[in-house]
Amino acid sequence: GRYIGGVSAGGYIALHNTLRHQNMFSKVGGHMPALELKLEDEDRPYYKDMELWKKYDPIYIARNDNISSDIDVYLDAGDRDEGRFYEGCLILHKILQEKGVNSQNHIFTGNHSAEYIQSNIEKYLKFYGC
Repeated sequence: GRYIGGVSAGGYIALHNTLRHQNMFSKVGGHMPALELKLEDEDRPYYKDMELWKKYDPIYIARNDNISSDIDVYLDAGDRDEGRFYEGCLILHKILQEKGVNSQNHIFTGNHSAEYIQSNIEKYLKFYGC
């Protein structure tokens, strides 16, 4: 199996790609993934309309599509994440669990920073089997 993961916007993209192309990946990690519950004004220029945002939003995809139980998901965010991405992680995690997907969700100490990633890198590598 192929694995994919990313940090912040990269975590969002990793989750999006895995949920849209489920046959390509068996593990995905979203580390502080930029999961917004409401599209913020600063992000609106990237989307012409809300339907386009929904098309790419991992929470929307998970809620509305069939999700393979063959995918392992690892989510985490800091308890002081400025974007409050731990909220999006919790929602996505619950949706995935309800659909029978092996999903882990962790809220660790820290904010949205390189220091947060450095302090948790060992946990990520264990998830990926490194």
